[in-house]
Amino acid sequence: MKSADLSGSPPSVPVNPQGSKLSNLERSLGALKLKNPFILAPMAGLTDWPYRRLAVLYGAALTVSEMISAVSLAHRGRTTLKMLLTDPALERPFCVQLFGKDPQTFSEAAKVAVNEFGADAIDINMGCPARKVLSSGHGGALLKDLPLAA
Repeated sequence: MKSADLSGSPPSVPVNPQGSKLSNLERSLGALKLKNPFILAPMAGLTDWPYRRLAVLYGAALTVSEMISAVSLAHRGRTTLKMLLTDPALERPFCVQLFGKDPQTFSEAAKVAVNEFGADAIDINMGCPARKVLSSGHGGALLKDLPLAA
């Protein structure tokens, strides 16, 4: 089985039926300036570096990592660190999505993501409905404790 060559530019793909260019679509997300409104949503088990690279090549203005455990990142777990591999020359801006429940751990993990992996933004997951995530007090469970979520 041959591996795909991802070194070149993607084939030309029509952006919309009218064929108009993506001009004047710049957006802001806080201090981040995005060239267009297309953001690759974080998807557990999918948004690894090769997938994010393809999204950038096809026009995504912002990519977001897979859901990363704040505890594991703060402790620099080897598998977790591999999930944040990227090419800063291509993937800019880059956002890291964290899940957890302890504000101090979120802070430590965010520092690792920004200082060691060059993350431009941090997204705190407060919406994951997976039973495994909710039962541990992470994801959507944070919305049940608004003082903690704030």
